[in-house]
Amino acid sequence: MKCYDRDRAIKLVPLLESIMREVADRQREILILEKRMKGLTELPADEAMHLELLAQLAAQRRQVRLSKKEIECLGCVVDKDQPNRVFIPGHDGNIDHGFRWDSGDPTVHRTTSDSHAK
Repeated sequence: MKCYDRDRAIKLVPLLESIMREVADRQREILILEKRMKGLTELPADEAMHLELLAQLAAQRRQVRLSKKEIECLGCVVDKDQPNRVFIPGHDGNIDHGFRWDSGDPTVHRTTSDSHAK
């Protein structure tokens, strides 16, 4: 069980920022690849190109999953409703007694039990 006081939670912010930036970059790439795939369905598709795009999509999606797993290994939870928000467990390891951090915010804020998705 991971637990953080305010100081440790604040020290976690640069790492969370880095991970979430990678997730955002990969999600943008996924959107681009999906558009390219859609374009292939509207034209006579080159099978090799189609397979290459599928492989690239799979790789990007895998990296997003791994990045989110990294966050989970820190004891944190990505908000299901606001994917740019991360919940950090508090001193007792409980998310309800912890902090929330929003991507781009240099600090953390106390959570309330109704402020996050379980």
